[in-house]
Amino acid sequence: MGIADDALHRVQRWLKQKRTWARIFLALVFVGELCFFLQFKGAQVDFLELHSVSKQYIVSQSTFDIPNEEQRFLLQQQAIRELGPIYALEYKQIHRAKEDFLAQLVQEPDMRDLFLEVPRDLVRDYFLCFEEYLVNSRFCEEKASAALAAESEWAFLHLFPLEMPPRIPKGFWKEVQTHACPGKGMEPWTLAIMSFFAKQNFMLQQDVGLERRLQEWVKEQVPEQYKQIRKGSFILEPGEVITQQHLKMLQAMKSAYGESQYKTTIPALLGSLSLSLIIGFLTIVYLKMHHEGIFRSLRRLTLLLVIGMMTLFLARMVEYFMVYQGYSLIETMKVPLVVPFASLLICILLGPRIALFCSIFLSVIVSLSISVEYDRFLVFNLLASMSTILFAKGLHRRKDVFEVCAKVWLCCIPVLAAFHLRENTFFDFSMMVDLGTSFASMVLSAIIVVGLLPLFETLFHIMTDMSLMEYMDPNNELLRRLSLEAPGTYQHSLVVGNFAEVAARAIGANHLFCRVAALYHDIGKLSHPHYFTENQLGGFNIHQLLTPSESTQVIISHVTEGELLAKKYRLPKNLVDIIREHHGTTLVYFFYCKQVEQMEGDPSRVNEWQFRYLGPKPRSKEAALLMIADTIEAASRSLEEVTEEVLAEMVDRLVRERSDEGQFDECPISFKELSLVKKAIVKALLLSRHLRVKYPDRLSNSL
Repeated sequence: MGIADDALHRVQRWLKQKRTWARIFLALVFVGELCFFLQFKGAQVDFLELHSVSKQYIVSQSTFDIPNEEQRFLLQQQAIRELGPIYALEYKQIHRAKEDFLAQLVQEPDMRDLFLEVPRDLVRDYFLCFEEYLVNSRFCEEKASAALAAESEWAFLHLFPLEMPPRIPKGFWKEVQTHACPGKGMEPWTLAIMSFFAKQNFMLQQDVGLERRLQEWVKEQVPEQYKQIRKGSFILEPGEVITQQHLKMLQAMKSAYGESQYKTTIPALLGSLSLSLIIGFLTIVYLKMHHEGIFRSLRRLTLLLVIGMMTLFLARMVEYFMVYQGYSLIETMKVPLVVPFASLLICILLGPRIALFCSIFLSVIVSLSISVEYDRFLVFNLLASMSTILFAKGLHRRKDVFEVCAKVWLCCIPVLAAFHLRENTFFDFSMMVDLGTSFASMVLSAIIVVGLLPLFETLFHIMTDMSLMEYMDPNNELLRRLSLEAPGTYQHSLVVGNFAEVAARAIGANHLFCRVAALYHDIGKLSHPHYFTENQLGGFNIHQLLTPSESTQVIISHVTEGELLAKKYRLPKNLVDIIREHHGTTLVYFFYCKQVEQMEGDPSRVNEWQFRYLGPKPRSKEAALLMIADTIEAASRSLEEVTEEVLAEMVDRLVRERSDEGQFDECPISFKELSLVKKAIVKALLLSRHLRVKYPDRLSNSL
């Protein structure tokens, strides 16, 4: 035993060290996250409405460049003016000149003789090249010619200098002769064609379509122009009308400030780290003093950290879409509701007290760290979070989350009205916008919470009232099997659930969990239902064919069988723990006594541990209450006389026996709570076992 005890102590010491290091790691992650969030905060951007009148000075918090649209517009107009007009040959004139040439070819013999030996296909191909060259010829000034030559879209054009008034420049026909159809320009028949066209009086027409396209292209080539706003410069003065340019300046200042934050100095980083360490230390002290259960649970600490990180990330995302240049939502969504999301999740998963602390903590941290109006954001989110905690207590259905968010939004309306009355904007359109955005925030929070709850319940082994209500459904496969295959056990579970719930209410434990756990605590009896008295219905007792030791093993096995069945049906870990712990390491006293009797009344000849459940002992108040309720319900069925004194004596004796055996040593239940539990169960027993008036035979027959 000494070696085994030493090994057990080593394992316990290793597990304790492991949990300590895990807590240290979580604390470092919390401090690091807080330091990052505080260090890389955005600039404080005031809420401005377009076309409204500024009521205060707004000074730049950093040096930044802002696009100078006016300067760029002037440069674009100058570049367009320098292009000048673009001219082209009229297509109708080209086509008419071609027809005139063909007519002359038919009428004049000398011309026919010139083309007599030339193949028709060759003439046709030449005319196509010649005509296409003329159609694609353009006459423009040097700047326009350079711009057209620089873009591949217009590479097919043939560019020539423009002479004013608009006319075909000298040397044009020579260029056509050389390049229109390379290799054939010096043939006699081609020279005749060229000579005929050169004598025509072609008129140039302005190519307006090409001019517009070229102007648009040139405007795009003008680079963005910027002007610098230095830190400390006035962006707005009181009485100045707020324009779109002012809003863009604020957005640019925000971006520049964020970039400067990333180029942080060592002293600034040390300051943020020091502040984060102080906040982290105070948070740890608060959890240890007022929420020791959460402080000792790595899962719950991790859950708190995850929800906090998600809230800060959500706040950053909202800030990004509100302020970042290109979205410009800051003038619409003035007060984003971010913290109620965390309040609702924490209240449902961990309880209202810790949710209140986290709501205050997150409201202050987020309001200090993102680009929002501090006082409005803090008040609005804090009051909305408190309303959320008030309404979120005791949610039993997932759709109730939407009802809670709707009630919170209704509570936000007076707060919004108060702010708008202070600013004399109650009847402005901005009031309706704030109502709409706050409603959208709460709906989005409800959707995210409903989506995350099942995931968090599974990952962190937490059962909410909503999931507990789902496990109470009689159509649940396990409960349906229990009611059909082991009806006595099912009725026993219902009564145990009633007693456990009453006891839990008396000491402030989770009464709903006690009722649900009672329904599943004996599911292991489904393996051999007829080995248990409540399912024999007065028939043959199969234990008469077994030895006390064999009977004990069958009885004890319902715990391990129940654990396996619970894991097979994927019941939550909390319910599996109740199945394992509801008998603790108690003695199967009836068969132990029979075994002692067979050993001629000598207990020393009986191995007591063969007749004890394997445990573990109850490690939660709910498991202890279920053990008490299970024991008392089984014992109460054997009572012949039911009075308050008899019930009180029985309950006191059974609870005292369990306590003396040390079954409650590993759970945080006090003697005062045990006293309240005993009184509550006695009262419940009296109500369930009350005597009815005996009706006379004639009256009962007539009924």
